[in-house]
This record gives sequence, structure tokens and C-alpha cells, in this order.
Amino acid sequence: MVDKKKKINQWLPVLLVLCLLLSGCSTVAGKDNGAFSEMKKIGELPLQWAEEFSVDRYEGGYDVVRVSDGRTYFVIPENGSVPDSVPEDWTVLAKPLQNIDVVSSAAMDVFLKLDAMECVDFSGLPETQWYLPEVREAMAEGKILYGGKYSAPDYEQLRSHQCGVAVENTMIYHTPEVVEQLESLGIPVFVDCSSGEKTPLARMEWLRLYAILLDREELADQLLEEQANYFRNLEKIPSTGKTVAFFSINSSGEAVVRTNTDYLVSMLETAGGNYAFSELESRGKHLASTATIAMEQFYKTAKNADILIVNSALTDHCDTLEELKGKSPMFQNMKAVQNGSVYITEDSLYQSSMELGDITDEMHRLIQGQDEGLVHFRKLQ
Repeated sequence: MVDKKKKINQWLPVLLVLCLLLSGCSTVAGKDNGAFSEMKKIGELPLQWAEEFSVDRYEGGYDVVRVSDGRTYFVIPENGSVPDSVPEDWTVLAKPLQNIDVVSSAAMDVFLKLDAMECVDFSGLPETQWYLPEVREAMAEGKILYGGKYSAPDYEQLRSHQCGVAVENTMIYHTPEVVEQLESLGIPVFVDCSSGEKTPLARMEWLRLYAILLDREELADQLLEEQANYFRNLEKIPSTGKTVAFFSINSSGEAVVRTNTDYLVSMLETAGGNYAFSELESRGKHLASTATIAMEQFYKTAKNADILIVNSALTDHCDTLEELKGKSPMFQNMKAVQNGSVYITEDSLYQSSMELGDITDEMHRLIQGQDEGLVHFRKLQ
């Protein structure tokens, strides 16, 4: 009797996984809903700024989301079903989306602003790396668990908690095997490409896409209008005439700078600055927002810049001016270094993705030399 019970217990984990997989599939493919080709399109989501996604709206609360990276998502309303003839390469997202793994740190602020934290079960960063107090508190209380970094997720934990979707950023394309493994386990992957937008309002308009997934469209419209009003006032800021270089230094000693279509460049110019690399155009399949250049080229363009801003997210061990100078002897002769006008981003900058108006305002104060009370930037000493 004991041996029989022991054998049953040994098989319980396997049976549990099978049940989870079967239950996960039944929520989106339980019954036929006719052919997709027969579904009636009733319009498109009107977008004012965003260019990296579009949404076609269909009768019955169905949506088709197309993103600039080539991925398409078929969004099913609660209690809906998958119709016949939906293309096999489309990712099906069935509402309500729950037990979400928010791997993209920038996306977490969207969930906060949409009052949808109860939908989040996992984070792609451990508690100590969060600068959003609400997220740190939720992780300290065990409401949100660490689900592993983008390149090494905790597959077993995500599967056992019936993760509804993994929200990734474009870094996931460096590890395509992770996407394949997640999808093989029945966990759909949503890739946030908002960092490819050209303006801050365009990036924040991704709020409307998340609002569709989370059924919070009215709140999203309200929040976005508040940000639009904020930027209408910021756009009145006159040019200061000061040149700013925003960059990082990679492990190979090369400079990584923003191209002229990046949303951060737009923010700098709104804040009254002149971007040093304004003639550097985006290149590549998806018009990358950054470009890697040799230090000699960087020095030639930025040596007379009034202000340098170091991107801490991609530059290791750069907490002082001396450490920056240690990255390359060329920094010694740069105007901004000699004048002490060098700043570094705080880690909170990219986590505060829905605070781009405040960040732009800080940029303006920084450009004017007003260092007191900065939250997202720090002057290097």
C-alpha cells in the first residue's frame, strides 16, 4: 500500500503539468467561432503619435495587433474562442490576461499607471534592482515573484503558475531559443517595441495597446491626454543653444550613441538642447535607435559639446569623472569634462517609462545647470 501511494506521489508533478497545459489551451481553443475571414472589421484604433504598432478592431471585442518587428497578435475577449483559419504564425492572447511575467522593466510602469498590478505575478528583475517603490513593496510581500531574467527565465515556475503571457523587450531577440521554449510550454510572448518610437508621446501611446489587453481603455485615454498637455507646455521651452551628447561606452571601448530618430533625442531637443549627433541616421532592418561608433569618431563630434550625459544602463563602473576618463584618454580634452558638465542617468530613468514629461523637464533644468533635486540624473564629480 505504501509503495503504491509512493508511486502515485511521484507521478503527481507530471499530472499537474499536463493539467496546466490542457487547461491553458482550453481557454483559447475550446469552441469554434466560425472562420476568421468571415469576421467583420469595424475599424482601427486611432493613434496620434505611435508608429510601431497598429490595431484592427473586430466585432465581438476581437482585436488584431500588428507590431513593427513583424509579430501579429490575435486578442480574444473574455469567454471568446479562436476562429478557424487564424494564421498559424499569429500569437493568440486570451483575456483576461493574468499571472503575467513582466520582463520588460519599462513596461512595469504601464501596469502601475493602468492600476493593473494584480495581473502581474512575475518580474524580470529581482527586488533589489527596482526603483519603483510599488514594485519593490509587492516583491517584498511576495505578491510578485522573480521569474528570471529575459535570457534565463524560470520555466518551471512560470508554467506551474499558469503564466498568461511573458512581456519582453527587444533584447529577447538576442535569445530566440527562449521565445521558442516559452511558446512550446503554452506561454505566449509579447514583445514591447515602444523603444523604437521617435517621440516620447509616441512611446507613451503604447499605453493604449496595453489598455486593450487589460480592458482599461478609458483610463488610458485620460492618462495620455494628461501627458499630451504636459508636453504642450514643455514645447514652449526655447532653445538654449547648448550642445548635448547622450552616450554609453561598451565593453569593447566603443561609444554607443542615439540616432536622430530616437525618442530621447526628441526629449533633449524639447528641453532646449541641441543633440551633438543630430545628423546620425537610423540604419538597419528595424531602424535601430542607437549606433555604435569608434571613440575617435565620438571624440571628433562631441569634443566641444557643452554637456555630456552618460547612459548608466550600458556603461559599467562609471560613478565619477575619473572613472569616465579611465574609459578613454580622449575624455581628458573634452570641453564638458574640463568644465565639469558631465551627468549620468540614474537606473530609475528607464523604469519610469510613463514619466517622460517629468524626465524632459529634468533635462531642461540639467541643461541650464540647475543640479538640485534631480531624480533621474546625477552630476559626476
